[in-house]
Amino acid sequence: MKLRFAILFFLTVAAISLSLFWGPAGFFPGREVMSLRAMRAFLALLAGATLALNGAALQALFLNPLADPYVLGIASGAALGYAAGLVLGFSTPFFVSLFGILGGAGVFIIVYLLSRRNGVLNRNALLLAGVVMSFLTSSLVMILMVSHQESIYRMLYVLWGYLGRAISKKQLPAVFAVSLIVMACDAVLFLLSKELDALSLGDEEALSMGVDVEKVKRLLFLLSSVSIGILVSLVGSIGFVGLMVPHIARRVVGPCHRNLMPFSFLLGVLFLSLADLISRNITPYELPVGVVTSLFGVPFFLYLLSRGVYESYRG
Repeated sequence: MKLRFAILFFLTVAAISLSLFWGPAGFFPGREVMSLRAMRAFLALLAGATLALNGAALQALFLNPLADPYVLGIASGAALGYAAGLVLGFSTPFFVSLFGILGGAGVFIIVYLLSRRNGVLNRNALLLAGVVMSFLTSSLVMILMVSHQESIYRMLYVLWGYLGRAISKKQLPAVFAVSLIVMACDAVLFLLSKELDALSLGDEEALSMGVDVEKVKRLLFLLSSVSIGILVSLVGSIGFVGLMVPHIARRVVGPCHRNLMPFSFLLGVLFLSLADLISRNITPYELPVGVVTSLFGVPFFLYLLSRGVYESYRG
């Protein structure tokens, strides 16, 4: 187990180093380019870790390995909230993050309510409701783009995912402040490893083990809504990281969240850093990183569906 973590840690550090020194401007560009690359590397670390950790937590919460912030509509809801904030004239990191949180939380609540049948959560309905709400919110963002073309590029980036946003020196303190909130949410997810192990056995088993199931569910709902809402306002909607990474990590280190969470953390950072490298260097023009993750994520999603993985999940 230690060897697996060591190898993954080495690969993750190597990927971050590559993202700092490899690009169209060469290995040793000027200070301004290096500062942009450093911000990209930081955002890739933050986004990759947060999406992976939330994916692992949501999969345990809903007993469904296909659950993730993107599939459940949280990310697209946050994107709609972000776009609405821009339309209303808010552009500072704090306020657009707040709108992102509200949008993500609102869609999450709707998806959850639509998925309950006679007080029981239907896992198939959960996925269907998430996909439908994702399409709906994405369509609403498109409408806002057409009707407010002065913000079209910022809305496009939030739909596709983009790590290279320009952040002025004036905005840096606010960006780092909201990033600290995301990191705090991630830290709490680490502390909930035992509760996630219990939830992955089912609600009844978790209750018998002394876990306050409803309290933990509300806390996970709050953590996911806040962290994903802020993250989308920073880097846009990046799909399938939270779906693929925890599933692969579970195959490598097993279902125990004490191992699964840190492994997912590192693997998420590695995957998104590599995806960012591909998006910057594969074509003369930079691709949105969300496009690259989707090229990997959609086949993986279909693979899981074809194997019927959604039909049963027990940590």
